[in-house]
Amino acid sequence: MGRIDLLKLLEELEQLVEREGKLHLFGKVLIDEEKFFVLLNKIRVALPDDLRRATELTQQQERVIEQAQQKAREIVEKAREEAAKLTARDEIVRRAEEQARQILQRAEEQARRVRENAEKYAQETRRAADDYAREVLEKLKAVIAKATAAIEEGLRELAASGESKERRA
Repeated sequence: MGRIDLLKLLEELEQLVEREGKLHLFGKVLIDEEKFFVLLNKIRVALPDDLRRATELTQQQERVIEQAQQKAREIVEKAREEAAKLTARDEIVRRAEEQARQILQRAEEQARRVRENAEKYAQETRRAADDYAREVLEKLKAVIAKATAAIEEGLRELAASGESKERRA
């Protein structure tokens, strides 16, 4: 179940509280308990999928970082191999050393940028996954709190209504 489905379920739960049980006399809300718990169970089923997706995103970003680090190692190794080839002869050795130093410096700089970009991507992905999970859980908390308050108020109304009938009798 996707994010859209979970948000839709939360909206349905909120609508259940808002429109289905309005008592115009008391201004209170009564909701169908069975509908409430059916929607609540659907939301519970949907949450693990969202959390699984967040875990998959984290694993994916770790793979991206590992690939970037492997690419950086390959670049550095290739630069070292080039440097070794260039240092084979005496006169060429001085030029080769300078060129190798530059290649190595560029390779290390490129590897650093690749690592930084991969880490930045990983942080952004983790932050987005955390934000999404937080958003879903906060909405669920608010809907459940609203429904609980409505249920409690309905129970108080029923109790008060029962007491006033007993006094009249």
